Amino acid sequence: MNSCYFRSALGTLKAVIIVAVTVTIVAASPDQFAAGPVTSREIPITRFDDVVDNVLNADVTEQARFARIAIERMVLAYQAELERADLKAQTERQGDRSWHLGTRRYIERLRRIAASIVPGSAVRILREPHGPVRIVVAGEQVMLSAPRPVDQSKFERTIAENVCRISYCAGRGATVEERVAERSTRLDSGWVFGRKTAPTYSNSDGLQCTFDDRRHLKLKKSACVNIVHEIRSLSEAIVALKMHGKPIDWPYFRIDHVGPGKPQKVTYRADGTFVRMHLPSLMRAESVWRSAIPWIKASVNGRTVQYVINLPDQLIYRTSTIES
Repeated sequence: MNSCYFRSALGTLKAVIIVAVTVTIVAASPDQFAAGPVTSREIPITRFDDVVDNVLNADVTEQARFARIAIERMVLAYQAELERADLKAQTERQGDRSWHLGTRRYIERLRRIAASIVPGSAVRILREPHGPVRIVVAGEQVMLSAPRPVDQSKFERTIAENVCRISYCAGRGATVEERVAERSTRLDSGWVFGRKTAPTYSNSDGLQCTFDDRRHLKLKKSACVNIVHEIRSLSEAIVALKMHGKPIDWPYFRIDHVGPGKPQKVTYRADGTFVRMHLPSLMRAESVWRSAIPWIKASVNGRTVQYVINLPDQLIYRTSTIES
């Protein structure tokens, strides 16, 4: 990674952490999409969703356990980010020193809050229609946010895994995310090359990504794997919605960006009802998800059809270096 890229990334990270450090007791701001009802408890999209939905209705002991585990994972995440920045920094300007000092103070604050939580502690766990889960302990608020917005879903997964090691969690396959992972293991995938045809990364469920040439195939495969995973996730979410008696108003179906690190808002009813899903690639490619709707409809009804995806360059070349 070159120094210019690092300085840019570090600047973005500083802004994110400064926001986190300055949050204390703040009322939730009105959300631009707050008017639409949200489907949450009935349709757990990820294991983290399932864990949070359960802990919201658990006793004070379970809530305190969740809060302590989650904040301890935040400490580890921010500590790792700080160490990574220290290793990659070539020079340390005054602004960098201030950022490091502020981040270390934030980590110490998180440690202090986590240490104060004991079984039966009065803990409030709040889930907004959009944005991270909030934990309030003795008047101090913590937003469960990863240091980097792009790592939010991975961060939430880590919290869920640690909670499930010591608390009851539903069996595997209980969430949309897990059903997609299980389904993917049964599929055949691979490159198809021909003398007169474009290179294509093909999947046995009909999803295919086609490219103009054979350059940077690792990047292209990675982008394809990400986008088809998100399309399958949408399909599985719609299956779950229908199983719970929730019809889909396809003319009103859409994906909206809410903010960095936040799950996207997937509206599926004319009245604005939506689910939250992490769909970072589809969010950047409206033409891809709109064109995927016929494939999703067929998949939901148990049919296999082809959908040839032409990935825009911004989804392929998102990394700072070219792998091949």
